[in-house]
Amino acid sequence: MKTDDAEIQKICLNCGAFFPASFEMPDDFGICLNDPEFDPLIDEIFDRQDYASCQELVDRKKFNGEREACSEFEPIEEIEIEDDSPLGRDLKGLMDAGQLNADTFERALFEDQVRNVAWTQMPVERQKKELKHPDTQGRAIESLGGMISLGNREAFMVLSQFLKELPPPTTIEQVHSRKDVLKYLRRSEERGALLPYLVDALYRTPSNNTTRQWISDILDFMEYLPFEQVSEPLEKMLEDKRFSYKLKQKMEYVLIRARKDR
Repeated sequence: MKTDDAEIQKICLNCGAFFPASFEMPDDFGICLNDPEFDPLIDEIFDRQDYASCQELVDRKKFNGEREACSEFEPIEEIEIEDDSPLGRDLKGLMDAGQLNADTFERALFEDQVRNVAWTQMPVERQKKELKHPDTQGRAIESLGGMISLGNREAFMVLSQFLKELPPPTTIEQVHSRKDVLKYLRRSEERGALLPYLVDALYRTPSNNTTRQWISDILDFMEYLPFEQVSEPLEKMLEDKRFSYKLKQKMEYVLIRARKDR
């Protein structure tokens, strides 16, 4: 399948120097990479696909790609796409539906670019910094959670460390925030590395109406771990008088489930 430059309008959206202004929600707005202010940032934009260090500049410089192109217009180069590739199938679907045009083609290219990102190797330095600030903490947790789902080991390590450094929750808001973090960490195949922290958290967290959900989530998390890992610490807790009868019932249930899934 080939693209045909002759059919492409001379607008910025169809220029090789036009780049989307957002990696999360692509639309008709973008930036011009011929703009000298972006020269020092080209490597970051292409390699990291991240505007973290220049978001203010992007917001100031972005424009609607539907506008008429300038004299430096260079149409997107003709490319050949294998029909059985994901991108080829997307374009064929658009063509069969009579919806293939410059705009939908550009969007399909962008989506294919995102699809081929090496998510497992994606840097997490920005999210690591955002975790330190209350205003950006929620966004960072959600972003790291998504990367964990895609197999990013570094994201798991950063979010795990963030959770480990938090004190036991004392308010319902703190309980909910920790539950959200644990939900994302449970998605990782390396979740077993979190067991020592979970055991310690059970010992350190006072059991009351406020913390009940947090303790319950910790035990639910342990259900996803191999019986060989959870049996010893849970059996010790069952003999410990600090834990209530109701909590020990939950521990016994976790052991039964874990043994059954061996």
